[in-house]
Amino acid sequence: PARHEMVNYHLLELRPQLPLDLHVETTAVTDAYLLVGVGGRSGLELAFGANDGETLSLRVVRSSPGWAARGGLMSIPIPEIMARHRLQTEGGFSAGAWCGFAVKISADAEMEIEFKGPTPVSVKSYIPEEVFHMLRNVPLTVSVATHSSEEGWGVCVGPPP
Repeated sequence: PARHEMVNYHLLELRPQLPLDLHVETTAVTDAYLLVGVGGRSGLELAFGANDGETLSLRVVRSSPGWAARGGLMSIPIPEIMARHRLQTEGGFSAGAWCGFAVKISADAEMEIEFKGPTPVSVKSYIPEEVFHMLRNVPLTVSVATHSSEEGWGVCVGPPP
């Protein structure tokens, strides 16, 4: 599907609360979406591998049946991280290679995204109050999406055992 088409999220059976510590793994190389918020429809959206796989985008999403609105908060070029993901297997990118990252959000709106691997890379920022107020709801919802139904996902609250 075209990149501008609607993203259909899959609501996970997780009900975390702040401070948030999510650990995520996916086989998606581009356009891997993670939505943390309220009711599986509104909240903070992390788009890993946006813009043909070269950008990490953080957006606010508000939606209800029949309508949706997105607003960009920040976009960060991540070509080194995506290149590492593509070359995880010998001989180049292999479908089914897993990429991992962690998303941590503190009770004072500080967010850290850490990309796992031999050389971990992390990004820190504060979430604007206008967006952060949605994350104060208990329990939060966690949803994932890609443009392909063939991608794998693993998400857990807290570090994996």
